[in-house]
Order: sequence, then C-alpha cells, then structure tokens
Amino acid sequence: MKICALLMAIVIHTAAGEPDFVRAENLVLLDRPAIPDLFKEQQMHIDLEATGKSFEVVCIIGSSGYLQNCIAFDEGYPDKAYVRNVREYMQTWRYDTRSKTGESVVGKKARFRWQYTLQ
Repeated sequence: MKICALLMAIVIHTAAGEPDFVRAENLVLLDRPAIPDLFKEQQMHIDLEATGKSFEVVCIIGSSGYLQNCIAFDEGYPDKAYVRNVREYMQTWRYDTRSKTGESVVGKKARFRWQYTLQ
C-alpha cells in the first residue's frame, strides 16, 4: 500500500478592519516554484498524527514581491520541521507589488492556512 500526502494552501479571508493585511485573494501570483521535498528532516514516519490538522502562515510582501518574514502559527501541529519547510518554501513565492484592485501591497501582510491530508 502506498501512502502519499497532499498539502493545500487555503486562502484566509482578512477582515476589513485589518489595514496592515491584504486579502490574499486580491494578490496577483507571478511565480511559485515547484514544491520541494517538504518532508526533509521530518519527525513523523507515517504522518498519521498530522492528518486533518492545519496551521497558519503570515508573511509580509517585500518590495520585489517575494513573501518574506513568514511566521508560522503551528497551533500544535505535530511536526515542527515540516512547518519550517513550508514557511521556507512560501518565501520563494512572488507576487505582483500591486493588488488586483491596483493598490500597492508592499509591506502588507497576507495570511495562508495549510492543511495536511493523507491520500
């Protein structure tokens, strides 16, 4: 039996009362490299502990459009190495410095929720 994992980034809707955040669905993605081995230095063997669990990552959009200073709020996610690898991967994503509505997003924060599912 082969076990494979699916990791999904889920856009988090930001409340209107958070001026330092940009709604992730308003970002224009320019580049997101292929997913690397997010399981390197992984602490779990079969990932059953992580199934159905999620964590949030908040990043700042830099002047070149890359996500930077990403912080993971792992909310008890069982594999800290995995969370770190996801956070590092997200910092390779590049967005336009203007939102879909034409506003500058440089220096603003965006939230992403990652959910882990075995398939």
